[in-house]
Amino acid sequence: MFKKLCVLGLSTCLLAPAAWANWHVDNDDSELYFLSTKATNTGVTGVTERFNFDQISGTLTDQGKIRFELDVASLDTDIDIRDERMKEKLFLGKEHPKIVFEGEVDPTKLKKLETGHYKDLDLEGKLTINGHHHPIEADLRVVQLADGKLAVHTLEPILIKAEDFKLKEGLATLQEIAGLALIVEQVPVNFSLILTPQK
Repeated sequence: MFKKLCVLGLSTCLLAPAAWANWHVDNDDSELYFLSTKATNTGVTGVTERFNFDQISGTLTDQGKIRFELDVASLDTDIDIRDERMKEKLFLGKEHPKIVFEGEVDPTKLKKLETGHYKDLDLEGKLTINGHHHPIEADLRVVQLADGKLAVHTLEPILIKAEDFKLKEGLATLQEIAGLALIVEQVPVNFSLILTPQK
């Protein structure tokens, strides 16, 4: 009888949804990018480019608490001099090396997820850039993967405005240095994250 109870208990643990765990971001399988639009001359159609942050870290607890961090030093725009200027002039990377998001989701919705199923969630939280905080909202889809991991991605872009984080002065400096007529002060942000259960 004791042996049967042990087997039953072990089976229950193995079959329990991974949503009862805490997770951390798998940086190798995750990505976050934003689109930046600029124009060289007034009246000219702008050029839109994709910029990435290559280092993403963070956690999701079994209580639904979220904290994600972007390493400013990992900004990648495919142009080295532009990387350095944005890190220094826009994101003030030396004083503020991390961009941080903190939020919360309903953990009961995640705990009910079965392999191959998904749940759409409304995420609310606080984003901090250069020491300035602002609330943001996002529509997310969370998918339970067969290996116990969670896939999380944006259903639509998150719009970030420069004025909300006191970035307008930095943008103006970059615009002047590059000799541009315009840099759009609002950018759409998308991400696709893989969360791995913590052991």
